[in-house]
Parts: sequence; C-alpha cells; structure tokens
Amino acid sequence: MAPIEDAVVTRPSIVPDKFSVFGRVTLWWNWRVVRRGYWGQITDEDVPALRKHLECSHRGERLKQLWAAELKEKNPSIFRAVMKSILPTWLLGSFLGIINGLLNCVARPLMLREVVNRLEKPDDVSVSEWVTTCVVLVIVVLMEGFMGVYYRHLLTEDVAAQYCGGLFPLLLNKVLRIRVDGADNSNDKKDSDTNEKDTDKKDNNSKENNDYSTEQVDRDEVSLFGNDLVKSYNSMVFAAGLMLSVSGIIGGSVAAIIIIGYQAALAGLGVAFAVLFFTHGLSQGCYHPAEVLAAQSTDMRLSKMMQLLESIKAIKFLGWESKFLGHMSYLRRVEAKHITRSRLFHMIMVIFGRASPVLSSMTAVLVYYYTGNKLEAGNVFAIISLFQSMRLSLIMAPQALAAIETFRVSMHRMQRFLLEEEAQPRSLLASNSDDVVSFHDVTVWRGIKEGNNNNNNN
Repeated sequence: MAPIEDAVVTRPSIVPDKFSVFGRVTLWWNWRVVRRGYWGQITDEDVPALRKHLECSHRGERLKQLWAAELKEKNPSIFRAVMKSILPTWLLGSFLGIINGLLNCVARPLMLREVVNRLEKPDDVSVSEWVTTCVVLVIVVLMEGFMGVYYRHLLTEDVAAQYCGGLFPLLLNKVLRIRVDGADNSNDKKDSDTNEKDTDKKDNNSKENNDYSTEQVDRDEVSLFGNDLVKSYNSMVFAAGLMLSVSGIIGGSVAAIIIIGYQAALAGLGVAFAVLFFTHGLSQGCYHPAEVLAAQSTDMRLSKMMQLLESIKAIKFLGWESKFLGHMSYLRRVEAKHITRSRLFHMIMVIFGRASPVLSSMTAVLVYYYTGNKLEAGNVFAIISLFQSMRLSLIMAPQALAAIETFRVSMHRMQRFLLEEEAQPRSLLASNSDDVVSFHDVTVWRGIKEGNNNNNNN
C-alpha cells in the first residue's frame, strides 16, 4: 500500500476557475476540501489555488501602469486608476445587482398580487393558468436568489480582492522609494527645491513637498496598511449594495404606483425618501467629519506609539513608564471619543433605515384607504411585500453612502501619500570612471591585539 503522503501529492489541485459559474456560486468546488478534511488531514496540495487574476503580481503591475498614466494628467486620481483596474468585474456585478433589485422589488410583489387575486376566485382560474403562475413564480424566486449570490460574490469578494491585490504592492513600492531626510545629496535637494512650485501646480491635492522623516514614513506605513487599506476594503464590501439599492428603490416606486395608484404610492415613498435624505444629510454633515477626525487621531496615536517603541530602552532605564502611559492613555481616549461619535452617527443612520419600511407601508395603506379605495387582499399583500422588499434597499442605501464616505477619506489619504516626492535614483560610479572604489591620501592601520608582541605591519 502506497504511503498517504504519496497519494496526497498525486491528487490534482483544486482550481476554482475550472468550475462553472454555478459551481463557484454554490461553492461546489469546496466540497472536495470538506470531504478530504472529514476523512483525513488536509495538506497544502488540498488548498484551492489562488485565481490568477487575483494575484498581487498581476494586480499590482496593472495598477502600477494605470497610476503611472494618471501621474501624467493635470489632476491625477488614484480612484480613477483603481476603477479602471476593476471596471469589467464591477460592471458585471453592478448589472447583476440591478437585475436582482428589480426582481426583488418589482417582479415578486406583482407575482404575489396575482397569486392572491387568483386565490380569491379559484373557480375562474383554469389549471393551465395555475401551472403558468406557479412556474413563473418559481423562476422569479430562483433567479432572484442566484443573482443575489453571484452579484455579492463579484462585488464583495472578487472586486475587493482585486482592489487590495493592486493597491498593496503600489503602496509598498512607494514606501521603499519615498524621499527621506538625508537620503539625497545637496544637488538633488537643490533640484527638487527648484521644481517644487511646478509640482504644486501639477497637483493641488498634494501636500507641500517637504522631506519625510523616518518616523513619518513608519507612521504612514503602519497607518495606511493597518488602517486605511483594511477600512477601505470593508467600505467596498458595504458600498457594493448601492446598485441594488438604487434599482430596488426606482423599480419599487414604479411598482407601487401600478399597485395602489400614485397618491398612496407617493405618500409611502415620500416617507421613505424623507428618511433617506435625512440619513444622507447626516452622513455628509456629521458622519464624514467624525470619520476624518477618527482617522487623524488614529494616526497621532500610532505615531506616538512608534516613538515609544523605538525609545523603550531609555524609557525603561529612566523610569518614565507612567508618564508615557498617561500620555498614550490620553491619546487613546481622544481616539475613542472620535470613533464613538462616528459609530453613533452610523448607528443612527442604520436605525432610521430599518424603521423606514414600516413607516412607509403604514402611510401608504392609510392613504390608500382614506382616499376612497377598497382594501383588496391582493393589493394590501402586494404593497406590504413591496415595502418589505424595499426594506433591504432602504437599509443598504444609508450604509452604502456611509461606506462611500469612509472609502473616500481613505482613498484621499492614500493618494496624498502616493503623491509625495520620491528619492532621486543615484548612480554609484562617475560616468567617466571605471573604478568601483578609489582612495586618495588615506592612512590605513590594523589594530594589534593586547599581549601580541608579533608586530605585523604588512
């Protein structure tokens, strides 16, 4: 009997790209890993291979080329470069999200009204009509579920992974090439000072081209990779539901007018949009400034923490732990204060989004009744189902808007870092010299070990 290790090595690796769309959506490719893990030990060969278009080597090179093209423009934007790198996948995911929103907020309520109306008068409906209605309803439900899973897979996993896989190497490359105090000679300094005004005219969004200190580079590296990159990734996951929200709100508005008329529909939709505009104003006026202050306070705390860690020996030797602990506690309290305000405004937006469907459906039904209309079961069930279906869109819209604000703040900070002045490449050899190292008028000596009487002056 062959050893287990040899049998494992001969197994073919699992590549998700080789599976169909249905297999990737339903995670059918992962059942082989589950089965192997149940009956034995999973090895490196059992782990699914990373999809080629998600590798950092591919994504980083693509985004590097796009960012180099953006730097030639008058106002370069890292956001445009990122969107160009993920545009095909984003367009497909957005299209599927729009279809999912229409199926959820238009097709399903209309089909429910049709089913309830036929249940009220079963004698007037033939068997073929019942079969047709049931088949269409099943198709709508299945397509809605499939579109929902696949669009989330594309926008929350594929696009976000492409974003991180491209931006991480770009930021890391910038960290290695950014200009630091003392890194350039005086001639390079003079040349950079001469072109400083031209650089400022080229990009109004960048900071003054002062030299970075080592502490600033370390602080920005920790903050960008540990804070902004991760936060922008999470923001992209929440912002992925924006297209579904927009299509669901627009399609649901049209369906509501068809079901209960424009008066009751406008009353219910007015409450929904009033809540939406309130949350959007709260996002612009309160949440965004609080998010900026939270990011700045995090930078300050990380900078002081880096200084503390670099000087920890002297601090321990002089017994300054309590003073530094008090200072770090104060910075953490300030940071927690801004983060608490940011989370508070975020939760207010989410709470109003969750209450919006209940208030909207209640207002629509009351206006529909008091305008002289008869409360038919089909219309009542349809309008309640409609606003419940729009509930997801109305909840996700404020969350997506807040996520876009957070994403915008993080992208601005990363762009500002990417636009910092880089160190000029320097050649080690003079253009007219063949020597690697040369010495002139140098005295060289070799130390003699103590107790060694054998003087060797060679």
